Amino acid sequence: MLDEIMRLKNSSNQVVAATTVFELVREKIEHSIKRKLNETDWKVLNVLLVEPVMTNKEIAQKVFLKRLIHRWLHVRSLLLSSRKINRVKLTL
Repeated sequence: MLDEIMRLKNSSNQVVAATTVFELVREKIEHSIKRKLNETDWKVLNVLLVEPVMTNKEIAQKVFLKRLIHRWLHVRSLLLSSRKINRVKLTL
């Protein structure tokens, strides 16, 4: 075993570990569990992928915060669109 360790240390051109980023594939997960994931399930899995050791409360806070920001951006875009439409109506 020591010979193997020394050989690995001395062979600097060999790749021992890949440096690619691991990503979840939604379709494969859904196929494996034989059902579709809803958006909350998918967000929880991605939060856990980044930080696998956290409490349920922390997971809920992260997922809920993302959902809250998404809703806020959606409402904001609707308000901006509404203002543009009102400006057009006023000019006509």
